[in-house]
Amino acid sequence: MKTFLRKRNRLAEYDYSQDGAYFITLCTQDKKLILGNVVAADALGRHKCELTELGELTRQTILTQNKNGIRIESFVIMPNHIHMIIVIDDQTQWRPRASAATVGQIVSNIKSFTTKQYGSIIWQKSFHDRVIRHQQEFETIWHYIDTNPDTWKQDMFYSAQL
Repeated sequence: MKTFLRKRNRLAEYDYSQDGAYFITLCTQDKKLILGNVVAADALGRHKCELTELGELTRQTILTQNKNGIRIESFVIMPNHIHMIIVIDDQTQWRPRASAATVGQIVSNIKSFTTKQYGSIIWQKSFHDRVIRHQQEFETIWHYIDTNPDTWKQDMFYSAQL
């Protein structure tokens, strides 16, 4: 019997509770198109994702994460995935690092709350993250998130909408 080693999802020995910016991608289970539909461009040539009820619940849940030194700087909800930039900026240095929220806990909050409200499995087990290392990378990722609906048909998660 062959044993497969699962690739580590996170950087080894990295403290995901430390101040910084993180690019996060969450995908729906089996990449199901349940969060919304990308609609045609408006007069300015911009596409948008019209959210389903579940997509709107997810949007509201993401917005509730902005507290206690945590900010969701930018996000986009697509039909089968979400991209977001999470910034941890805990300037209240009084609390011990062990009690600080981690990126994993923030993502877990979003996934567990929406799953409980929806009543069935919504999300893939894990998520993709990238530690944003400098301002230019932050701006590039911000632009990618902002224009994601415009490039939906070229997106690696694209699937024809129903």
